Amino acid sequence: MKTITLVITLLITSTILSQDKYDLFMQKMGVENEVETFVNNYIDKLAANSNGVSTAKWQIIKFKIDYSANYIAIKAVLQKNYTIAEVDDIFAANDMVSPINDTGKLIYKPKHQVRDEMYKVSRTFGKLVNVQIKKLIEES
Repeated sequence: MKTITLVITLLITSTILSQDKYDLFMQKMGVENEVETFVNNYIDKLAANSNGVSTAKWQIIKFKIDYSANYIAIKAVLQKNYTIAEVDDIFAANDMVSPINDTGKLIYKPKHQVRDEMYKVSRTFGKLVNVQIKKLIEES
């Protein structure tokens, strides 16, 4: 019984640690900043061309956009396509070039499959953002 408990504890711990590794991968890629900057720029363009929606309302809309589905989808793509060992290798390679890389962003060439899946995630999230914006405008 103690052996089973130990094995289960180790499996749960390794799962939690690997999830944190993928979160760190996303953080090092700058996912949150890139996505939020893109969405905010998109909303600014909509605001510049909108009639009847105040600037204050557009700022509220920016604040209320829910990014969680996008982050969950991106993380799922990474988990599906990269093992923890591959993520560690990417981190190690970037640590070697970090003095040269002054952007602070992770430098790596994503797998072709990852690019395709991220494109689909982005398109889906873009549609979701439009739905959220429409709903938030209608609520006012």
